[in-house]
Formats: sequence, C-alpha cells, structure tokens
Amino acid sequence: MAQSPRRGFGRSPEETTSAPSLLQYPSFPIREKPLDEHHVDVVVTWHCESIEWLSDILPELSGQMTIILLHKVDESDLTKPECRPNIPTTSLDIKYVRLPNIGRDTHSPFFYINNHYETLSRQTLFMQAGHHYTVSNSWIPSAQGYESNAEALNHFVRLALETDPSFLPIMPTLNGQPILFVDRDSNDNREEQDRGDPPTLKKFDACAHDIPNRVRETHRILFGVSPCPMKTFPFVPGFQFSVRNDMIHARAKSIWEGIEKLTYGRCSDIGYAIERLSINLFNSSEVVSSPDTWDVPLYCKDDERPYFDEPFDASVAHGFWSKYWKCSDDDHGGVSKTKRLGSPAYVPSVSCGGHTAKNCGECPGGNGESWCNGDCDWDASTDTCAVSPSRLHHAYTSLIKNRLFQPVVDEHGEYVNVILVRSPFATKEQEDMYERYKEEILFLGIMSMEAYPLRSPNPHAQQFVPEDYISRFSGWLNMYRNPEAIFPPDIPFIQMSHSDFSVLDINYEDEVAQGKHD
Repeated sequence: MAQSPRRGFGRSPEETTSAPSLLQYPSFPIREKPLDEHHVDVVVTWHCESIEWLSDILPELSGQMTIILLHKVDESDLTKPECRPNIPTTSLDIKYVRLPNIGRDTHSPFFYINNHYETLSRQTLFMQAGHHYTVSNSWIPSAQGYESNAEALNHFVRLALETDPSFLPIMPTLNGQPILFVDRDSNDNREEQDRGDPPTLKKFDACAHDIPNRVRETHRILFGVSPCPMKTFPFVPGFQFSVRNDMIHARAKSIWEGIEKLTYGRCSDIGYAIERLSINLFNSSEVVSSPDTWDVPLYCKDDERPYFDEPFDASVAHGFWSKYWKCSDDDHGGVSKTKRLGSPAYVPSVSCGGHTAKNCGECPGGNGESWCNGDCDWDASTDTCAVSPSRLHHAYTSLIKNRLFQPVVDEHGEYVNVILVRSPFATKEQEDMYERYKEEILFLGIMSMEAYPLRSPNPHAQQFVPEDYISRFSGWLNMYRNPEAIFPPDIPFIQMSHSDFSVLDINYEDEVAQGKHD
C-alpha cells in the first residue's frame, strides 16, 4: 500500500452548515458496509482547482450520492489561498481526506478501491476537480457535452442510477454513444488511418513521447502478453468514468493494490499509460498477470529509457521497440517503414443492457432472454439475441457529413438507419462509402438534383449513366408523373421529392379544389 500521508483536516462545523466528514488516511473506509443498490460514490481528485461547482449539483441527488474529495497537496501548497480546503456549503454528503501530491489523477481510483474493496457502492464515479476540456462539446459541437463538472455530474449520476451500467465514460456522446480516444502511432497518411473509423473515435497526434509504445510496454507488464501485435487502445481521456462494483470485484484486490503502487511511484509517465488502459482494466475480461510477475517499464528506467526527437519519426520508434520486444516487422502493431498501421484495436461492442459484448449473439451467455437488452432484442422465433432495429449504425453520423447523403429522422427527431442519396456520386470515395455500408443501412434515392436519376438537359451538369442509379438503391422517393416508365417493376417508390420535406404556408384543400395536385 501507499505510505500514510499527514493528518487530514477540513473546515470546521463553525465554518459551514454542512461540514465534510474529517477523515484521516489510513482511517478509510468511509463506511463499514456497502449501501443499497441506489447509490453512487463520486471520487474527486483535487489539487488547487476551484470546487465551487459543488454548489451547482442538484440537491435532489444528495441522498443518492456521496462525494469523496481526495485533496492531493503538500505543505508548500497550503501556503497558497487557492490550495486550502475551502469547501462550499451544500446539502451534499461530502467526505474529505488529504493525501500527498503524488500520483495525481490515475493514482486516485486505485487508492480508493483498495480502501473500499469490500464496501464499494453499486457505482463509483471517478473524476478530476478541474473541468477536463474533453468533457465539453466545444471541440465537437454535434455531440452532447457538459460545460462544467456540476453539469456532467447532474447528468451522469442520474444516468448511473437509472441504467446501472458496467462502465460509463464521462465523455460527450453522439447518439448516445461515448466519444473515445486513441493515440496515433504516426502522423503520416492520416486520411488513410482514419478511413472507416466510427464518428465516436477521435485521435491524439503522435509525438516524441511515443505514448502508444509506452502503453504497449505497460500492457505487456500488466497482462503478460506480447506487445508486438498490439495496435493502439481506445481510452477515456482524463480517467473519468463510473464503474459498477462487480466489474471491480472481477479482479482480485491484489491486482488493484499492485497498480496503486505503480501509479504512486516517482515515474509519473506510467500514469499516462495506465490512463490509456482504462477500458482494458475496468471494462473487459482480459486476464491481468499476478503483480509478483510485473517488472519496471523500460520508459521508467533512467539509464535505459528511449528518447526520440521532434519532428517525431515513427519508424525510428518502431525499430527501437521491435528490437527490444524481439518483434518482426510483421508482428509489431505500430508503424514500420514498409507497413503503416494507424488503426486502433477498436473492438466493436454492443450494450446488452447491464453489460457489454462483442455482438448481440454473445449477450445472453447462456442466460436467455433476460440478458438480451440495450442495443439488442430477443428473437422468440429463433431463441437468439439480435441487433435491435432501433440501434443507430456506428457510421451513420460520419456518412451524413457528406452532403450527398441526407439523414432521416423519426417523429422524435432521432436519426434512423435510413439515408437518402440526393445526387450522383461525385467521387470514388463517395461510391466506396455506399458500397461499404449498403447491406447495413437502408439507402434510398431521392429526386432533388436537376433531373437525377435521369440525364440533365444542362450541358454543364455532372455527366453520369442513369442506369447506374435507377436500379441501384432499395427504393426511390419519386417526383415524376410516370415513375412506371422509369423504374423496373421490382423497385419500390413513393410520390415524394425533396420539396415535400419543406413545410409550406399554403391552403392545401383550396389547391386541391383548384386542381393543382391532380
């Protein structure tokens, strides 16, 4: 375990009407036995950031949530007014403990887990006291983001209570799916690297710190497998997430104790690597090796750690680590001079309701219909778990960024898995996108662009072969009076065109009476 810090302290009852409990590590845990199912412990790593946002947390959550402030400061910090434990007066149940300023954010979850392994609440949510920029949607306006810690907690605590997820990233979402990040091995050929990525996957650029290979080295140590075939790992930036207690109990306490010791040491770089393994550690069944087999990461050895220059040459890093790990060029999941791989080890997954799986078919795990929920529906005719038709395809929001592909929404304004193709393909990439997803998303043609899908009388219009489009899609939204003369009998159509999607201020009954719609 980590060494004991100095005596804890906080504001006295005379200073606030709702004084936090004064805890002194190692006097944890905060309770002697677990609470009922409907409770969230929010563990906040705090240095000298403002925590006035605590006053903006919804009062109605106070009975179902406990805030644990882990104040990581040294004596020198406490001479600064902003670092003193000035905790706002609220109705919240707040626990306070002071710790040395070592390990910072990635150390805190493991410290808390080891002191509460037997008394964990159903959900434990870890976050930083300072608002992490990735939680807002300023960098991705189309996502649902959160502009303050209070706004994030007001949303995610309620979500954790209502849905009881196994793992819940504190991140913006697109159509209900959290945005995750990976680190690039190389900044070369970014367009090629990103082709086919879901819209919920973003990337940090490669740099001389060579983060991806440090993560592979850390993964090698913790999981005891070769790093050579490993690609990059999706993760939650800032190490902010809620996790259910059974996911923590799935690993022996000795595992969490071992990771706490790693993150508490003087090698601060290991914290960044552990951050990248957030999903591997907390939301997977990947087996972790016994801590007594772990060695020191190479990048933590002062006399052996590699240094790379800027501008970063990924092939140099690849060569170094391939030699150190005894990989061949065909094995190493990073970047070589002859093979440039930049795609993450992104394993598609579905929500089964209270847990996740690689696909809906694996959700039940022998437990039948009751384990088939979330993104999946139970097919009683075959006694199998299948993808729910209401689940939005992961590529949908990426496709509709291209004006060629028009989205369709339901009566609630939610996207459905239907895309309208409004004009001929202008590029090979557009055609490739359609061909790639045509079996997974319903594509319909819609007449809106000049005479499309027929030839335009405009000599300057895009030239194409009508036969390439008339029978290509599953159906058409038609504007011509004689569709039977255009489409073969097996192509369905409805009398609806682009203009029908605009709400016009007209008296339709009068126009019908005038014969305008015959």
